[in-house]
Amino acid sequence: MLFNIFRFIYGKAFLILLLVGNIGYSQTEEIDSLQNLLKTADDTTQVNLLRLLEIKSRFINKEKAVAYGLQSLEKSKEIGFFGR
Repeated sequence: MLFNIFRFIYGKAFLILLLVGNIGYSQTEEIDSLQNLLKTADDTTQVNLLRLLEIKSRFINKEKAVAYGLQSLEKSKEIGFFGR
């Protein structure tokens, strides 16, 4: 009986770790795609992509997230873009 309880708990923990790992991988894949789009984007699209990169990077790399946010702010001031 006790063995079945441990097996159930460890099985659920493994499943959770597996799902969390896949979520993290898909987020970095999405960040890579956004970074590639940023290279050829025009001014307002750059601002919006930088904002998205900031949002997507928050839980992965806080320093990069702050840098993306600041770049977005600077670019929006530079071109006078304050919309969504």
